[in-house]
Parts: sequence; C-alpha cells; structure tokens
Amino acid sequence: MATSPPPDPPLPDSPGLDSPGLDPSELDFSEPNSSGPGSRPSGAFPPRVRPAAPEDADEVGRVQAQVFIDTYAARLPPETVAAFDPRAFAQGWRAALSRPAEGVNQLLVALDENDRIVGLAAVGPSQDPDTGQSTGEVTLVAVHPLARRRGHGSRLLNAVVEVLRDAGADLVTAWLPADAEQERAFLLAAGFAPDGAYRDRVVSADGAVMREVRVDAALTEPSPSVGAGGIGAGGIGAGGIGAGGIEAGGIEAGGIEAGGIEAGGIEAGGGGG
Repeated sequence: MATSPPPDPPLPDSPGLDSPGLDPSELDFSEPNSSGPGSRPSGAFPPRVRPAAPEDADEVGRVQAQVFIDTYAARLPPETVAAFDPRAFAQGWRAALSRPAEGVNQLLVALDENDRIVGLAAVGPSQDPDTGQSTGEVTLVAVHPLARRRGHGSRLLNAVVEVLRDAGADLVTAWLPADAEQERAFLLAAGFAPDGAYRDRVVSADGAVMREVRVDAALTEPSPSVGAGGIGAGGIGAGGIGAGGIEAGGIEAGGIEAGGIEAGGIEAGGGGG
C-alpha cells in the first residue's frame, strides 16, 4: 500500500503528558505464556516485514515515539523531546494510511515472532533538489530499543530496497544526525556511503540547529551479500539499528514535525551527490 505524506501531525495538547513515549511495560518483549483455547504459542510467527495498515497506527506511534525519545533526548531541547507523543504520531499515520496514494511513498512495519510491531521504515522519492527522479529516500528506519539486535532493522532495510527497486529507482539516500555513529555504521555496513551533502536543521524556537549528513547507495541487482557497489537484497547485516531510529529528511510520512522540528534545505556549499 502506498501512502501519501500526511499534513504535519498536530502538537500534543500538553507536552507534559505522563509518558510522551512508550513505557517498556507497555510493550513486553519477553516470551509470553500461552494458555486457554485459541491462544497462540510463543514464537508462532516468523519475523517479517509487511506494508502498514490504518489499524497499525497506534502501535506505530508508540514505537516511533519511544525510538525518537531514545535517539534525540541528548540532541534536542527538552521541550521538543517532550512533544514526541505516540498519539500525535499515530494520528498522522492513521490519516496517511487511510488515504493511500499512487507512487512509491510507503510505510513498512517489522513484526516479531509474536506478530507484534517492533519496527518501521518509511520510504519515498527523494525531496532533495540535487537528486534525480530515480532517487529514492529512506525517511525513517526505527526499531524499538527492546527489540534490537534481532535483525529487524536489516529486514526493514531490505524491504525498502525492494520497494525502491520495483519502482525503478537506481539510488537511495538517507539523512542522519552527524554524530549518530552507530546508525552510520549500520548504513555503511549495508553499502551506503557519505556523499558529501550536509544540512543544518532548526530544532528550537531560539534557532538552535542540528547538523545532518547524507549517505547514499546504488540499488544493484539482488546478490547474496553486500558488495562495495551497492545494496544486495540478501546482504544487510543482521544486527539491526544499534542506537535508535534514523530520522532522515523530515519524515514526510509521519513527522518529526510533531516535535516541533522545522526542516532546513541542503545548506549552500554542503555538497551533493
């Protein structure tokens, strides 16, 4: 299912909610006990990735909020982080997923062995003015902190590659904070490389900025392992995302804007592919 980018999700009514993210107790990744008629045994489903549906919005919002808090708490002003509310994210996604549109814009979700949403990835055409029409962009890859190191990030990234390849893209880009070393390592291991572009994004009312850098990768034919020339469909590393979701390019389809971040353009002199 393709999704059109929704309008910016509204700011939560009160940034001081009891829990702007997901309390770990709300999403228990321990092995559940099965009992009673019709119950499913633990581990009854293989981990997988599928397109998101409108009824997934609440789970997607909870995972995204917790990942954003985990990723940006040390990088953004407290008032911005406080506005990362699962209900705001869920509202934006529910609207987008209820209005499917033609094109490559898509939200994918990763499910664990118990069929719970534990990760998500958003993909669409690149919005950067220095890229061509055959360039796609990973605008979000996020795996819940309690579900990492299980291959979910790798499966999501492989699915993104297939979506873009099927749409005729020959290049994929992603933006990430300049100091996000673990996310950068994950993408470099998958075949991405810095392309020299950077931008400064305004992240607070007083004009504070966060620098982001861009990486890209050629979309090669499927291969059994990641090669130097691009991403092979079978070869993304198994570790998943180490330290949080990669926020890339404003998250057109779900919205870091819910936390008040205004997207900036590619900075003059910042380079480009």
